[in-house]
Amino acid sequence: MCAVGRAVFGGLGAPELSGADGEMRARTEQRDLAREKSAHPQPPRLDSESRKLCKKMKVDPSSKRSGAEMIHYKDGTFHTEYNRPETFKSMVAFLRDPTGPPLWEENPEAKDVVHIENEKDFRKLLKKEERPILMMFYAPWCGVCKRMMPAFQQAATDTKGRYVLAGMNVHPAEFDGLKQEFDVKGYPTFCYFEKGKFLHHYENYGATAKDIADWMKNPQPPQPKTPEIPWSEQGSAVYHLTDETFDHFLEEHPSVLVMFYAPWCGHCKKMKPEYDEAAEVLNKDRDSPGVLAAVDATIHKAIGERYHISGFPTVKYFENGEEKYTLPHLRNKDKIIDWLHNPQAPPPPEQSWEEKPSSVSHLGTEDFREALKKKKHALVMFYAPCKSAVPGCSERSELAKCQLAFSSRALPDLKAGQLLMLRDSRRRMRAGGRAPPFLLHSPGLPLTTSCRKQDSNFTSGYKDRDITLSWCPHCKSAVPHFTAAAEVFKEDRKVAYAAVDCTKGQNHDLCKQEGVEGYPTFNYYNYGKYAEKYTGERGVSSASRSKMSHPPEKTFFCRA
Repeated sequence: MCAVGRAVFGGLGAPELSGADGEMRARTEQRDLAREKSAHPQPPRLDSESRKLCKKMKVDPSSKRSGAEMIHYKDGTFHTEYNRPETFKSMVAFLRDPTGPPLWEENPEAKDVVHIENEKDFRKLLKKEERPILMMFYAPWCGVCKRMMPAFQQAATDTKGRYVLAGMNVHPAEFDGLKQEFDVKGYPTFCYFEKGKFLHHYENYGATAKDIADWMKNPQPPQPKTPEIPWSEQGSAVYHLTDETFDHFLEEHPSVLVMFYAPWCGHCKKMKPEYDEAAEVLNKDRDSPGVLAAVDATIHKAIGERYHISGFPTVKYFENGEEKYTLPHLRNKDKIIDWLHNPQAPPPPEQSWEEKPSSVSHLGTEDFREALKKKKHALVMFYAPCKSAVPGCSERSELAKCQLAFSSRALPDLKAGQLLMLRDSRRRMRAGGRAPPFLLHSPGLPLTTSCRKQDSNFTSGYKDRDITLSWCPHCKSAVPHFTAAAEVFKEDRKVAYAAVDCTKGQNHDLCKQEGVEGYPTFNYYNYGKYAEKYTGERGVSSASRSKMSHPPEKTFFCRA
């Protein structure tokens, strides 16, 4: 069997001694042997059967790491090494979700946060604690929660002894009653308690540690939100149409540009002033080539459904009452005015990466394992196309109120678009000398948008869904470089450059299993076994050198 401990086998002993000298000599030898074991642990001696089993199970018996090696297998194949704390709670959490994030309490910087595991402990805390409590109800996968955790745990340290800052993962269904009791409709939700009584929420989701500490000194309820005046009541020159007036308006106006929008849509809000200014020019000019109109498709749903409006804003051109073009490129005043003076068909949609011929293998759940296990070196790019990937998000989620969950480590001393490379490493992966580093990897650039799910911005039928919007221009920036790298190795049968579109429904579980939390993510595999992600120390090198005899050890593309 594969040994998980470490054994030391000694050589020939010294001549036997009798009496006190022999006893002293024996003690000395035992002490020296113990020191030798500690300083130079030897790998276990394995028979051929054990070596085969170790190889099959991806265990390296020559590893110098002391102690046990815990390895997780999924569906009969190696998945990953267990590298989290060897505690009952951590191991149970890992087995429940092997691809999920570590427990918050495993972070040593969160030692001053009171971590609540169940409702019983929560009630006990409220009953016995005399100090004010700020409770953070969160979900481990929540991007906004992850972004706020460092500030929250720092505030817990800064205010230690005066206040209690506690955290509780309430995403499991067993806490539905608790969420209803404290009006938890999205993550994170912060609840403030004094002497066991809930007083109000804290709603600064971009707070720093100082913001939280200052608020705890004088906790106040959130300010009531001022209702927004509808666009149709703001007195703009745009014609606002309804289900009842739409057809008649098109009959009276032979050339009409219609913007279908949602009041909460961030892109609509950004486009609205441009559209208003264009309407001031076009709608008030008797010789205008056409007019601008708008429809709130969240209210006037019949029109939206008739024209299959699935995202906002959607701009359509109508000529003599008939739909002629959909125009996604019209977003600013000048383009709108110029286009209406000379209506032209929009450019054809860009071909997807998967549709373009290249040396990149596009994989999915059905062929991912089989394809990689045949390759000695495989670099896989997990990505999201630059478009809304989840049906229902664009029209139902209040994206305008959400913030992008960026994790940017772009370097301040580099110019935009500069290529960064990583040094050769000492790993034994060489197949004929050292080669220059190549390109790839965007180090932690945009992940996904994160939206708080609330009654006010999710209509009936959508409240129970967890919806995210893929938004990854950095994937688009990385694609040509990744494709170029694949071309370099297209003749090498041992090397593969592959890509997985994580926005496809059938690939969601695969991407989660492979630890993909942001886009693009680059994983290196050795005969199908995950080895590492592509981040690390930076070294600048030219990307224009000759073809490498092996794939880059760690390389990345960074767009500052």
